[in-house]
Amino acid sequence: MARPRLLRPGVALHQAHKELDRQRLRELSAQQREVVAALVGQARRLVEPAGQAAERCGAAGGGGNAASGVGRRPSC
Repeated sequence: MARPRLLRPGVALHQAHKELDRQRLRELSAQQREVVAALVGQARRLVEPAGQAAERCGAAGGGGNAASGVGRRPSC
């Protein structure tokens, strides 16, 4: 199941923030970016066969910040 893969880094990231562990924060942030990239890739593969362009649904890459549409509801 994918859930432990998603939750474990979040718990560890929370702990690293709490302990102000810079090195661990860097490592866990990199892992978090990998997981998010994998999820975006999976979403694109699921959306494209349905005839919807991934870009139209807000799944286009773009740095992972509010300006790139992350956290916003897709417009499709």
